Amino acid sequence: MIAKSKRLFDNGGEVITMSVAQDVRILNERIDAAFRRRYNTRYVLMASKVQADGAISFFMNISPKGHRRRSLPLHSLNTTDLTYFEQVIAGVRAHTNLTIFYCGFGPKDYWPSTGRLIETKRRGIEISPLDW
Repeated sequence: MIAKSKRLFDNGGEVITMSVAQDVRILNERIDAAFRRRYNTRYVLMASKVQADGAISFFMNISPKGHRRRSLPLHSLNTTDLTYFEQVIAGVRAHTNLTIFYCGFGPKDYWPSTGRLIETKRRGIEISPLDW
């Protein structure tokens, strides 16, 4: 995995950076904490691109059978760089076999390595329980 650093924000000359490895570590730790392996419960990761601020947020959707679905925020990437996003997804996929839904990605958002659309089935920001 390539440990490319990204610029988070500039605070009067102080630049705070995070690398792919740090983002993947944070995500994997939070996925492990949220994934409890309960009987008759569906766990789905969601990567959502927020158009307003250009961030990509990760959520864990937990849906116990017969109960209301919960969505736990895991982490947010403050970047629109799809190569960086693809490296983070590769690190998460190497760690877990959970299903990942992508939402909010436009028709011009492609995976840099393969050239395929990121979000093949268009969804809104909210996914109804019938879409699962």
